[in-house]
Amino acid sequence: MGKTDEPGRLKRAGHAVGRYGLRRIRSPELSKGNRRVIAQGWRGALAALRPMPAERDELLGGYTGRHGDGGRARFVELVESRNLDDAALEQIATGHRGASLSFGLAALLVFVFGLVSIIRASSAISITSGIAVALFGAVFAALAIRADFARWQIKSRRFGGLREYLNRRN
Repeated sequence: MGKTDEPGRLKRAGHAVGRYGLRRIRSPELSKGNRRVIAQGWRGALAALRPMPAERDELLGGYTGRHGDGGRARFVELVESRNLDDAALEQIATGHRGASLSFGLAALLVFVFGLVSIIRASSAISITSGIAVALFGAVFAALAIRADFARWQIKSRRFGGLREYLNRRN
């Protein structure tokens, strides 16, 4: 038997190569730099996750309307800047209507499925899952309302507020 046939020799050689590589990679300068990069990334992530302060006027502007003329001038400005004609606006409104109907149907189906899951549940986890699925229908309902709101804005040819949409929807 030669030296290469010793049991565990290759294993020990692999460990020696690994230790050499780790010593080369784990130099103090690299470790210090890595800690600095990780700390900067952590601070950046925390800053991105921190919510921006909400201004009351901005929130109310979205609800009551941001424009004194009901958003008519802003709508005309946007249509002219994008070179949209009546046919293009009608096509966009039709797309929003289809999205609204699709999301509304999805909201209804998901909500019903969640309720059926709750009723037919046999354990606490099944009930919890059913509640989560039923609440997920609210996401689809919000998407349906958003699409219908966009359609209403196109049909009324202005960027009105949410309150006007809810009160005067045609």
